[in-house]
Amino acid sequence: MVYLLKCNIQSHKFMESFSYEDGLMKIRGLGEYLKKEQAIAYAYKIMKKIEGFLWVYPHKYNGEKRFYLSVIVVSEKYRKKRIGSLMYQAAMEEIIQRGINKIYTHVDAENSISLRMHYKLGFKDEVYQFVKQEII
Repeated sequence: MVYLLKCNIQSHKFMESFSYEDGLMKIRGLGEYLKKEQAIAYAYKIMKKIEGFLWVYPHKYNGEKRFYLSVIVVSEKYRKKRIGSLMYQAAMEEIIQRGINKIYTHVDAENSISLRMHYKLGFKDEVYQFVKQEII
């Protein structure tokens, strides 16, 4: 499991979305969510090594039942090989079986690789987040 966290932290090169310790806590808690069927997780293995990981969970948004994509990561060596798309497809099939037909996520505005992948998968802009750098 530690490999997954290191890979995830490295993939967030444009921002530090969470610390390594926060990541450890999230992964430790994932087992309980999986047992209660409150999360779906996929690991993509190549030659006995995990090279991709996806984690979604049910979440209401504006009163609507959806799934939230919490984590998706593919090791740099295997990007652009459809691994992320394959994991998304598997997750979407399971989500539909659970009677939900929407998934949403957040992507850093400067993460062009992730933005491009989400647009290719049919995601649409829904919410914009703004920041003012200096408050006077």
